[in-house]
Amino acid sequence: MGIKITKLTFAKICLLAVAVCFAIYVKYITETDLLYVKYMSGASMTIKILITVCLMIFFCLFYFSINLTHKIKTSKFFNFFVAWASLIFLNVLLLTETNDIKSIIILVLRHALMLYFLFIFFYAIFKYYGDSLQKFFGYIVLGWYIAIALAYSVNFLELGALALMGRSNVLGISYILLYPLPLALCLQNKFFKWFCVILGFIVVLSSVKRGGMIGYALAMFVYYFVHNYYIKRSKHFLRNTILLGILFLIAFIIYDRIVSESIIGKIMDRIGNISQDSGSGRLQIWSGLINKMPDLSFGRILVGHGFLGSTQFIPGKLGAHNDFLESFFDYGLIGLGIYIWFYVIFFRKLRFLIKQKSALAAPFAAGFTVFFALSIYSQIIIYDYYFALYAIIVGSFDGMSHQQTLTEKHINNKNL
Repeated sequence: MGIKITKLTFAKICLLAVAVCFAIYVKYITETDLLYVKYMSGASMTIKILITVCLMIFFCLFYFSINLTHKIKTSKFFNFFVAWASLIFLNVLLLTETNDIKSIIILVLRHALMLYFLFIFFYAIFKYYGDSLQKFFGYIVLGWYIAIALAYSVNFLELGALALMGRSNVLGISYILLYPLPLALCLQNKFFKWFCVILGFIVVLSSVKRGGMIGYALAMFVYYFVHNYYIKRSKHFLRNTILLGILFLIAFIIYDRIVSESIIGKIMDRIGNISQDSGSGRLQIWSGLINKMPDLSFGRILVGHGFLGSTQFIPGKLGAHNDFLESFFDYGLIGLGIYIWFYVIFFRKLRFLIKQKSALAAPFAAGFTVFFALSIYSQIIIYDYYFALYAIIVGSFDGMSHQQTLTEKHINNKNL
């Protein structure tokens, strides 16, 4: 007798397969970053990265080959990811300065197709099976946090040594556990939820990077604010906020005095020295790029300079450290407009969730906060594994939101 597999079981198999591939992909990416910093070459990992990307795309397509009737254009984010993938594809082919076919294929796969397929996969799977998959996906998120934290810890001493030698940018790898914060905040199991939140905080704290710490703190504040003020309508919101702030301050002082002059002290020194060090050179980078704008031709203003085009104006620097400037110099006004469009859709979705008093609103708000904070002070769009997490996040949240709306309508119709 043949074994019958239900569509829900098939969805779980595909979800697990994509999740495992993504975890392996992140591992390879972080190892590549480390190899590049040490030896200025990560070529040995390129083929492995390419294989995992192709596998993720394959499993996404395999899922849709069975579920041909699934509608994905109902998402507000769908048109954005189509436009973004098309932009990257044309930009890489026509403007990016490389004659290496392998590099072109990798850029198209990682920065265009992978983002698009991850988004439509997670949107569809949660739109049609959200309630049935939440617990299962919770275990996947927990597994991601543990696996990524372990992989990071293995390389931490080596990363720390490189940072002390002046390559502090390598510790930005720890941001990989900052971006999935909204997924952790959605976990139904409270122990798993706060375990992931605290684990992510420890990893980000270890980076001794201002952007990550500020982003994490702002995200948790916004989560608390939206959850208690807008969703729960807490009667004692102000009192609880003041008490929480006092407790946080006491815990911070105790930790600072007893445990870690080396970590907390460095963070506070770096935060205090922003005005002196201009944000680790960011102000010089931003002002330099802005000063170059009047010299650009109309064509370059319109379509940009190709992937990582900003590096043509920043000798020795990797990127603009600001996604708005990076979008403009890479993809021109067209790309910048598409990127800002993502913010508009993101914010409208957040406003809708808050209006609906959805349980998804506060975690989604935390994700929006991280995205905004790091887009201003750092960069996301040129790191495909960061942006891929946002493709997963907006796909998952939009899918779950869509299913919840349909469920509420069905219940209301039955009660009429």
